[in-house]
Amino acid sequence: MPKKSFSLTKGGPKEIVCSWGFAWKNFSIFHNGVLVGTIPNQKELKEGRSFLLCDGSTLTVRLKVTILSVGLELFHNGIIVGGSDSDPYLHIKIAYGILLFLGILNLVVGTIILASGLMIFGAGIGLGLIIFGIILGGLSFGVKAKSITALIIAIALLISDALASIYFLSISNNHSATVWIIIRILFIVYLFRALKAIKKLKTTQPLI
Repeated sequence: MPKKSFSLTKGGPKEIVCSWGFAWKNFSIFHNGVLVGTIPNQKELKEGRSFLLCDGSTLTVRLKVTILSVGLELFHNGIIVGGSDSDPYLHIKIAYGILLFLGILNLVVGTIILASGLMIFGAGIGLGLIIFGIILGGLSFGVKAKSITALIIAIALLISDALASIYFLSISNNHSATVWIIIRILFIVYLFRALKAIKKLKTTQPLI
């Protein structure tokens, strides 16, 4: 049975545990090991339910479903619970991880191509991937620091890269890279979610 834990205070213990069955049925919420409520099915979970916790505070739980993502939204006394789908810091962390992963991946692949020399124009391709990897890696740390400019540049680069891949795929009639293009599109979607999260943070609190 899947489960996920949350802290009601930053850096505090994981006192909230949510567990559920297949298709989000029999969703249960525990506070410090005590069952505080259940939601029988996905339909009611999407609508959202509020529960009284052991300390008298209120926890609201809702399943957020979009075309490309599914996540749990939790609010404690109306405040976003860290690690839930509405947590802007979570979206920024995911975007940072995506860009760092892509940066390292391009660096590794570029280095292998450059070292092997097995491809035509391998040196140019390998060097290009290495430079692209370095740029994405640098932008990832800008995103981690909540830089809107760094995130916009990263999104523009990944969109350009995805469009170029789609173009070469169409003229080569090679569909083996279709899955990777879909993954890139998902990455871009998550970066846009992070952009929205950073803008939200900038309008609600000063950023360091």
